[in-house]
Amino acid sequence: MYLTNKLTDFFKKVINTYLCREYVFSNQNGTSFIEISYSWENTYKRAGIKGLRFHALRHTFCKRMAYFGINSFTIMQVVGHKDTKTAKRYTNPTEEHMLATKSRGSRQH
Repeated sequence: MYLTNKLTDFFKKVINTYLCREYVFSNQNGTSFIEISYSWENTYKRAGIKGLRFHALRHTFCKRMAYFGINSFTIMQVVGHKDTKTAKRYTNPTEEHMLATKSRGSRQH
């Protein structure tokens, strides 16, 4: 998984300026999380969302990259997929996405 230089610099600034800790996301004592499932569940419940799996964020990220025209091989590299079958499962566009992509493409020409 890659972080851009801009995002890396942002996280360093947050850590140095606001947190004074080694980790951006940490326990109250400043140590790294080992398991985040309890915190994740509390977060999505407070937001009024039911049953949101953390892994769903990865699927959403891949689908949105594909929707905006990022090629499958680039997506595979960014998220660390090793084979195209896995990548296809993550980026398989819906009919709605296919139509939206086609209409965006026709407007650009």
